[in-house]
Amino acid sequence: MNVLGINTNVQPKKPPKSRKPHFPAESTISNESDDPGYAGFVFHQIGDLEFWGGGPADLRNLRDYGPWHSTHFQAVMRFGRNGVANGVYVIYDFYPEHVYLEERQKIDHDEWGYLPDDFTDCQISCAKIADKITDLGPDYTFDFAEALDYPVELVRAVKTSAGAIMRVTVA
Repeated sequence: MNVLGINTNVQPKKPPKSRKPHFPAESTISNESDDPGYAGFVFHQIGDLEFWGGGPADLRNLRDYGPWHSTHFQAVMRFGRNGVANGVYVIYDFYPEHVYLEERQKIDHDEWGYLPDDFTDCQISCAKIADKITDLGPDYTFDFAEALDYPVELVRAVKTSAGAIMRVTVA
């Protein structure tokens, strides 16, 4: 299983206008997933968050083939230090794959993190969408709790000698 970490107390250098004041551009110390002194968590990607671009009647007829569109958000399962699932989140993909070049390119503009037809018009880099994966279903409404409105840093996660999962630094 591939596990990554997210540091919410560090902001990447780009997009520059989106950085919050007094946040470092890169991590300098290790962050454990449940350490309250440092914000962030360990996760495993479980899928892409997409939206239906057709009419409601088409959804019943074309469920597997219809006009699904990317939101550029990834759905992830958060894990505590002991490896137990601890919420479902969405994280904005700041390195999306270019459709024609088939390579990942970093987002370098400030028009990121908006959901299609979002009535709140909020910019989101990371948000909790459910307490557990079984909460999600056809009638579930996302409320995007614990939403962050600034870029975040993704880092590797490693298993410690004590068996805990820990985020590592970039620097």
